[in-house]
Order: sequence, then structure tokens, then C-alpha cells
Amino acid sequence: MQPGDQESFSFNQGSEVWIKDDTTVWAAAVVDASPADSNSTVSVRSKSGKVIQVPNSASAILPKNPPDAVKGPNLIKHEFLHEASMLESLHARFQEDDIYTFSGPVLISVNPYASLPIYGDESIASFRNISQDDDTNPHVYCIAQRAYSRLVQERQSQSIIITGESGAGKTEATKYMLRYLAAVATDDSKLTLGTSMNPLMRATRVEQQVVDSSPIMEAFGNAKTVRNDNSSRFGKFMELHFSPEGRIQGAKIQNYMLEQSRIIGCAASERLYHVFYMLVQGCNEDEKNKYQLLSEASEYEFLKSGDLTIEGKDDQADFTELKAALGTCGMSGVEGDLFSIVSAVMLLGNIVFRDGANDSSNVANSEVVNQVADLLRVSSTTLGTNLTSRSVSVGRDKVVRNQTAKQAVFLREALAKSLYSKLFDYIVGKINETVNRQESKLFVGLLDIFGFESFKVNSFEQLSINYTNEKLQQFFNMHMFQLEVQEYETEGVPVTSISINDNTEAVRLFEGKGGLLDMLDEECFVPQANDKTYAEKVCQKYQKHDFFEKPRLAQKAFVVKHYAGDVQYTTDGFLEKNQDPLSEDLMELMQSSGSNFLSALFTEPGQAGSASAQGGTKKKRRTVAGQFKASLISLTDRLAATHTHYVRTIKPNAQKKAKDIDFPMVLRQLLCSGVLEVMRIRVAGFPVRRTFEQFTDRFWVLDPDGSRTGGIDACRALLAKSGIPAESFTFGKSKVFLKDRPYSAIEAQRTIARSRAASLLQSAVQRVRSQAYLRGVLSSTIAAQSLARRAAARHSFVAMFVMQVTSSRFIRQTLARQNVAICVRLFMSLAHVFVRRGPHVKYCSLLSRGLDEKKAAEEAAKEAERQAELKERESVAALERKLSRRVESMKLGNNLPTPASMKLTGKVLACAKTFGVDLAEVPSSAPRMVGNLTKQGGSFKSWNSRWFELRGERLYYFKNKKDASVGVEKAKGDVPLHGATVENGDQDSGKKFCLKIVTSGRTYFVAAQSQDDKQSWAQTLLQCIQYHLNESGQW
Repeated sequence: MQPGDQESFSFNQGSEVWIKDDTTVWAAAVVDASPADSNSTVSVRSKSGKVIQVPNSASAILPKNPPDAVKGPNLIKHEFLHEASMLESLHARFQEDDIYTFSGPVLISVNPYASLPIYGDESIASFRNISQDDDTNPHVYCIAQRAYSRLVQERQSQSIIITGESGAGKTEATKYMLRYLAAVATDDSKLTLGTSMNPLMRATRVEQQVVDSSPIMEAFGNAKTVRNDNSSRFGKFMELHFSPEGRIQGAKIQNYMLEQSRIIGCAASERLYHVFYMLVQGCNEDEKNKYQLLSEASEYEFLKSGDLTIEGKDDQADFTELKAALGTCGMSGVEGDLFSIVSAVMLLGNIVFRDGANDSSNVANSEVVNQVADLLRVSSTTLGTNLTSRSVSVGRDKVVRNQTAKQAVFLREALAKSLYSKLFDYIVGKINETVNRQESKLFVGLLDIFGFESFKVNSFEQLSINYTNEKLQQFFNMHMFQLEVQEYETEGVPVTSISINDNTEAVRLFEGKGGLLDMLDEECFVPQANDKTYAEKVCQKYQKHDFFEKPRLAQKAFVVKHYAGDVQYTTDGFLEKNQDPLSEDLMELMQSSGSNFLSALFTEPGQAGSASAQGGTKKKRRTVAGQFKASLISLTDRLAATHTHYVRTIKPNAQKKAKDIDFPMVLRQLLCSGVLEVMRIRVAGFPVRRTFEQFTDRFWVLDPDGSRTGGIDACRALLAKSGIPAESFTFGKSKVFLKDRPYSAIEAQRTIARSRAASLLQSAVQRVRSQAYLRGVLSSTIAAQSLARRAAARHSFVAMFVMQVTSSRFIRQTLARQNVAICVRLFMSLAHVFVRRGPHVKYCSLLSRGLDEKKAAEEAAKEAERQAELKERESVAALERKLSRRVESMKLGNNLPTPASMKLTGKVLACAKTFGVDLAEVPSSAPRMVGNLTKQGGSFKSWNSRWFELRGERLYYFKNKKDASVGVEKAKGDVPLHGATVENGDQDSGKKFCLKIVTSGRTYFVAAQSQDDKQSWAQTLLQCIQYHLNESGQW
């Protein structure tokens, strides 16, 4: 089902769409090729990549909303209004714990099945001052504030209708709105749901009494079902009465159709009403004796067919809360009477009957009858007799007829239902007496009503429930239609094409004169009538009705065509459920009870005694259907006099899982709740509505040279430019109204224009980015070439310098040797001359001494030359180290050797074994180490803190980290690791965490800051030493 009458949309290649899917109802896809015309099929590509041909109709393919609109708070503001867009938005918001969404004036609430922090005092305060048309933050508090604001400002009563199927969260939504109204009406946000405050203190506060009535209503009116652990099994309309100043003056509750079948039994995975289990689990020993309770709930026949406990629910704690709430609402004085009747109802199920002679029966366990009679304060003998026999009026006489065991069971169950139903009505009435201190004409009504139901077998209960929903849907349709018409009139747009799905005839089928309910009432008083005759008469009378259908095979059944779908009703038990099954004998017995409380329950208002006692004419009893129809008509009349707000609760899945959505299930509920009808009414006219400013701001791309002022002329020019037919749009005072199909076409034009612009923009951006990239590559290449040339020049300079120094030294050495040789030969010649002359001996001695001095001078010169050579070597070596350090400092990283390149030697392995390190464990990058350093032979008392960096085969140390960041040229020195060993230096140095590095020149001691640092250093240094050793263990 699609809201609206559109037949097809315009699609372009690449458009995102929805197509029908068996699992998720609608699945996302992309148009693979544009259709030739609006009547041809559309080629789409699914998410799995499969290309599918689908007909171009609204039942098979729908346009997808833009991503930025999917999570919007109001579905009615979507560009495309259909069920697929609604499901997408609800799912997207639900995944982010946004469980509330507006659909026009209707609030959709999806049960999160989890506790959310969105109901505290801060949340209440945040909604106190919102405006009536604020739809940016959907919440039940927002609906409650709208109702309260209208009540105070316009002096008009308000009503909030909350519907949904069992488990959708109706009860929780009602409680939160009740709390909000109580808080804002008292400027007190600290009201709590069922608090354990002193009852005497709370009893003086109407607001708290209203809030505290919830635990009582839940205990006696809620039960576990297959769909919900805390399902309300009755409908209620709670009125909060306000003074003109907005203060709560009182409250009133009206209940509708308590589910009586749940008093005597339930399905295997369900429970009866909570109060049964709370009474058994919560009473102490004295109370159990007082109410004659059995030890366990499983001992009661009515209770044991279903679940006895609910996960996460503490029946004992809830019973304590119930007793406190009874005190708050003024029922502490009759607490014993209430619980005695509840206990009697449970014990009635344990009475067993045996068949006797002549279609009679008798009680098999009279002790249970005695217990029930004692609790009800009636005669046990009379109770047993009235359960196994029945008085029948024949003319003016009464005839006693025996009952079979089966008939006795029927009377027993009828008594249980009657006791509990009248008790429930009393509780509601007592709450009204307590909290309705001063009735006012101004009120806010909260209607928590059961949702539409359709099962495999639908009986009288489903007929009543669906009649209620049909009636409320009629009211809802008219309300939504009036709101739609109101917007058209405000904008000055004529209302011509809007219509609603009028279900008036369906409602008349139920409540009209001679309708289904009237015929059921008549059949209850026709002799020999039964469920089959009722079905036959109904089918004969309404077989041609537009909203009725006669089944082909079933004899005791008929079909009603509801707004939410066709439902087949089986008439088995219709007549029995429609009339009061309690016999007059049991009625009179209850009226004669020694308990004034119980006697009053079975005495009609103004009746001093039973009808027979007064001898008056017996008044014809009203049927269940008749009472229900009258109360429902009264309710709708009451609602019609108020301004109505709507909350539709949705159950996301049957497994009660958080953040999990069953799409077919949700769509069915949206259909049943009438939310799709809101969209259908809107789409029937002009569903797309944009202010002039919004329209021009979105579609100016179609006419870039046109006006962007946002006026009506600019909008008219844009529509003319796009070729939209005049009958497809109209102008209001401040908005443009458009049909869906033309809007789809103009959106497609906008998409094409934006795609062209995006292509141009992308090409320009790509060009700029490519140019920037090329400039970066060129600059990097030039820089790399410059560095390479500089490094090559430096290496050439060093080589030439070394060569020059070596050549100069060689030349000086050669010249010096030649001069010495010449001098020696000269002096030797002179010495030889003096020796040969003989007489000049003293000159020879002088010459000899001179030669000795010359020799010593030559040796001194050689030593000076050797020292000069050593200084030159050291200068060249220092220059080489400095240049190599500068080159190494420009490198990006200093990777350590990998285990694959290491050749383990015995010497290094011995050192590694000393420290207990594994040389196969290599860190990802070279560590930078901080420690203390001294040299062997110095004072161990003078330790200097240094920053260490391991570069290649040397361990450089710096004064601090800042110097290390500059480069190796700022190093204070280095430790060469050529053939070095690393040992434990704690004992030699007298300092903890010390390493002893023994090199070929000297020994160094390095102190770490911890044992882990010491281990890490030792492992890294040994890996470095090992890396530079060859296979023979040489450096």
C-alpha cells in the first residue's frame, strides 16, 4: 500500500531507489539505465550487484530520499512520502536510540527494549518552554507539553490517544506523560513512579496520588503475554483535571473491557494478572495464614498452566510497592478484603467436581469449598449447592436444575470472573474518589487503548477491540483531514482534491441499528439461539455489505473488512461471553456475605437488597456488548470536545531485542495505526510543501542567472525553467505546493545539473592537485640532486686534502734525509782529515763531541717530525669523522641489524648469556638511551649524565638531548665498538645497573636507570657488535 495515487516517477541513471523485497519489504538499489519513457521498465542494480528489470510503478519502485533527510525528526517533511522512506527513517533513527519520530502531528514511538537516559529531570526541564510547532525533538514529553500549553493558553481541554499492539510500549508512554504533567503542573520534577515515601506525607498531594495509582492499576490490570511482559489487559481513559492556572485539582479513570478470560487461565508462556503472583510471593507467614494461601503459585490450577516468574521482575518487591500505593490512594483499610477476594479467586480453580446420577454433580474436595467460603464469608454448604445446581425461572416459579460436572466448572469460572471484575471496578472507582477531589471543566485525557488485533482464531474479545479501533480510526481520519484542510486555508489554497478513506459504514456495521452488536444482544434473549444461528443471521443480512464477507467454508464465522485488513471472526462462545454468566443464586449468595465489602460489590447503586428480596420486577440485564458500545460512544463524544494529540507505539520485533527491526512487522503496525493514512491524506493533495526561500535555495542551480531572493516570482521562474505543468503546483501565501511526480522530475533535473557542476569542479581540483604534485616532485628532485652533489664534492675535497698532506709530508721527509746525509758525509770528511794530521788531537775530540751533539739534534728533529706527523694524522682523522657525522646526521633513520644478517660468535654469545638476553629479539628502531658515563682510571665518584645515540658501529654521547637533535658534530665523544665486549659492571664500578664496555683502547662504564634499561642496552649493543663481525669473528 502506498499513500497517494501516483503511478510512476522519473528516474535517471545513478538515482538511488527502493525496490520490492520479500524479506525487508523494500530494498535499496541504484538505477542502472534510465527508462526510455515513464511506461517502460527500469533497469536497477541491487546491492548484491544483480541487475533487475522492474516496472515503473509506485508499487514496484520508489525514489529514495537524500541521505541528509533520512534521519530527520519529522517524516512528513521528506521530499518523497511513501512507506519505504518511512521504514528507512525509523530504522536509521532507531539504530541511534532515537526512538521517537514525528509524522506530522502524530508521534511514532518504537519500543527500544532497553533503558534509555532520556526521561530524567533534565529532560523534563528541557521541554518546559518549547513552542507548539517545534518538531525538532520528538518525545512523549513534547506531546505532553503541547497538550499542557494549549490547555493553559487556550483554556481548552486536551486528549492524548496512545495506541499500539501488546508489547509496543503504550503503558510506559502513558506513565512517562503522566509523570511529566504532574511535574510541570507543580513545578516539581522530583515526582517518582511508585516511590517508597511515607504514605501519610504523599496522601496530601493529588499529583503524587495520581502517579502512585499506576502500580495498583498494573498489579490488577496487567499481565505477561507472548508479546509483552507487562501488557495492559484493559483500556483506560485517565483525565487529569486542572485549574485555570494549570494546577492539578484531581483525576478520574474510566476503564474499558477487562480481559476476563485471563482470570481463569492463560497460554503456556503467559501469566495471569500480576497480583496473583505478588500475593503468593510477597506475603509473610501470618498473612499467608490469614488469606489461606498455598505455599507456591504452582499449586493453583488457574496459575500453573503458564509461567510462574518473569525475568527481571521481583514479585515480592512489587507487592511491597503495591501495599504502599494502596495506602496512598486510601485503600489501606480494605486491604484485607481485597487480598481475601484475590485468594478466593485463585482457590476457586482448585475445586474439583464429580459427575453424579441423573446429570448431577457433587464437589470432590469440600475442604477447598470451605476455604473459599471462609474467605468470602458465606455459607460453605450454600456455596457448594449453588455451584452444582441452578435455579431457573419458569413463569412466576423457580425450578432447581442439577448441573453436570462440566456445567459446574462453568459456574465456578463465572464466579471467579465476576469476583475479580467487580473488584477491579471497585479499585478504579476508589482511586477516582481519592484523586478526583475537585472536578474541573479543563482536563488532559490520556487514552491507553488496545491496538488492532488479528489472529488465526478471533473471538468476541477481538471483535470488541477491533470495533474500538475502527471507531477511533474514524475519529482519527476526520481529525487529520481537518488539520490538512486548515493548512490549505491558512495558505489560501483551494481544497479540491483531498479525500479520506471514510470508514463510517464499517463503524455503522458494528454499532448501527440492527448492526452486529445489536443482533448479538437480540440473539442472547432468543430461545434456542446459539452461536451458529447468530453467524447465519449475520451472514444472511450483510452478505452484500461493502465491509462484510461471508466465508466459503466456515459455518460459525464471518469476515469484517477493517481499515487495517480483513479479519475472520469465529462465533464460538459469542453468546456466552456477551451475557453475564453468573447465576442468580450465586449473585444472591455474594450479596448475603458477612463481608460488607463483598456484599457492596454485588449490590447495584441504590439497591437495598436483591431483586427477589424486594419482590420487585427484575430489570433486564445489559449485555457486555451493549455496555461496551455505550461507553465507547460516550468516549468518542468526550474526545470530540477536546483538542486531540496522537501517539502510535510500534513493536520492532517479536524477540524483544534491542536495535533489531522486523520490517514487515513494523509496516503492518504502521498500517494498523493509521500513520500511513496521514501520509495518504497529505499526498492526496499537494504533498510537497516548501517555503519560497527553501525552494529557491534548493533549486537555484537550475537557473544560476535567475533571482535568489526567495520570492514567489523567483519560484515561478524556476518552475517555468524546469517545464513543470501548471496543474502540478500552486502557490500559497508563503509556500509552494507541488505534486509528487513533478517534484520528482525537478529533483532529477537538479541532480543532473549538480552532476555537471561536480564534474567541472572535480576536473579543476584534479588539475590543481596534479600541478601541485608535479611541483613537489620537481622540488624534491632538485633538493636530492643538490645533496648528492654536495656529498660528492665533500668526499672529493677530503681525498684531495689527504693526498696533498701526504705528498707534502713525503717531500719534507725526503729533503730532510738528504740534508742529514750531506752533513754526515761533510763532518766525516773533516774528521778523517783531522785524524790523519795527528797533532790536532784536541780538535778531533771537539769534532767528536760536535758529531754527538749533531746526532742528538738529528734525533730530536726526527722526534719532532714524528710528533708533527701524528698531529696531522689526528687532524685528518678528526676531519673525516666530522664529515662522516654530518653525512650520517642527514640520514632518515639508523636501523639496527636484523637477526638474518647476524653471525653469532662464541664471544658475543657468552656476553649475551651473562645478561640472559635473546639476540633474535630486535627492536623496530634504534633506541635513544640516557645514562651516566666515566672512563676506567678516573674517579667513579664523578658520574656525568649524558644522552646516548647508537649510530652504525659507534655509540655517541652528548651533553643533552638538544645537542643530540643537532647531529653528531655536537657529540662530546664516542665509544668505538670495534671488537668490543659488553660485561656486567656493577661490581667493578660499585654502581647499580652498570654496563662495562671493553674496547681495544680503553674501558667505559655506563650506568642505566633501571634493570630493564640495562637489559635492553646490553641486547642492542651486543647485536650491533655481532653485526660487524665476519664469519671468522674478525671485525
